[in-house]
Amino acid sequence: RLTFRSGTFRVGPESVGSQPGPVCYRKGGTNLSVTDANLTLGRVLPEYFPKIFGANEDEPLDAGTTRSVFETEAAKINQ
Repeated sequence: RLTFRSGTFRVGPESVGSQPGPVCYRKGGTNLSVTDANLTLGRVLPEYFPKIFGANEDEPLDAGTTRSVFETEAAKINQ
């Protein structure tokens, strides 16, 4: 799980777990993860992942929602 403390993003010790998982899994996850960060940075490419995400497990990783959650987090940080 990513959190922002002391001017930087930190990882752990909490995990987002696999259920619901990272925001990008489309399963209701609300906590950002390293996977979400890598997707946002372009290190993870949805087109190379199987479409196994979402309620019906037939969707790709969700880059749009992930970016939106990062933007919300950035707005909180910049207040």
